[in-house]
This record gives sequence, structure tokens and C-alpha cells, in this order.
Amino acid sequence: MFPALKNRLPAFSQVFAVFGVISLIVYCWTLIWFFWKLPSWEYFMNLEELSTLFAYIMATNLLESLAVLLVVLFLCILLPAKWFRDVFLSSGASLVILSLGYLMYLSSHIASNDDSYPTNMVRLIPAVGLLILLLTFLATRVSILRRLLEGFVDRAVIFSYVFLPIGLVSLLVVIGRNLL
Repeated sequence: MFPALKNRLPAFSQVFAVFGVISLIVYCWTLIWFFWKLPSWEYFMNLEELSTLFAYIMATNLLESLAVLLVVLFLCILLPAKWFRDVFLSSGASLVILSLGYLMYLSSHIASNDDSYPTNMVRLIPAVGLLILLLTFLATRVSILRRLLEGFVDRAVIFSYVFLPIGLVSLLVVIGRNLL
């Protein structure tokens, strides 16, 4: 079972590079919101409470990033190797960028005052999902776009080295706080 599964997955370096793109998007989106709300939190939270909140946020981001990576790897297992595994850097990056971008757009508009607007956006999720899969498939077939995505992924791998240790330390802090 495991050798067959191993043949369906890309190399660890490619998975780690796509995790860099995921962590770039997820952590930066959260850090923007954290620093947006930080001035108001400073009025009623002390440094210990702020650092605990930051640890919980970073631990959650680590788990979210790993969940997104698992979805991408699951698609890699399901789809033919020629479609996804052989071009994992570009297909994984385009799938992650488009889907997380849509989720960020959906998240920012879900709290709007217009009641019909979020409902229409949620109804469009299957169509948008198919469009994202189609654009991901096309991104791997256009050579210049594939090279641009692979170059971006090669540069985004640094965020894996930055955010993974922060997430792991934060996860240990959260586990320690809840067990003690």
C-alpha cells in the first residue's frame, strides 16, 4: 500500500516548496488582521495575553496550512500523475493561490450588510471550484505561466523555513498551556 502511495506523491522538496506558498498566504493574511486589531487590543490586554493570543493564532495557522497541504496532496493522489504530480510545483501553486484567494475574498465579503450578496457567493462555490481546477490545469500547460509559477514557488520556500518553526513553537505553547 505505502509503496504505491509513495509513487503517487511528489518529492518532499516540492511538497515543502508548495507548503511555502500556502504558509505565505495563510500566515500573511492572519498577520495583516492581527496587526490591524493590535492597537485596539493593547487597551485591554497585557503583553502576556497578547503573546498567548499570538501563539494560538500561529498554531491555528500551522494546522490550517497543513490541512490545505493535505487537500493538495489528496488531489495529487487522485488525479493522474501527468496532470498533477509531474507538474506539482506549478499545479499545486496555482491551485493554492486561486483557492485561497477565493476563500479570502469570500471571507472578506461574508460579513457585508447585504443579505443576498454572501448567499450568491456561496451558491457559486461549485462553479468557482470547477473554474479554479480548470485554470490550474491550464496553468500547467502554458509554459511561460508554468515557469513563472515555479519561480515563485522556488522563492516562496523561504516562508516554510520562517513560519514552520514559529507554528511548531506556538503549537507547543498551546499544548503546554492546555495540559498544565
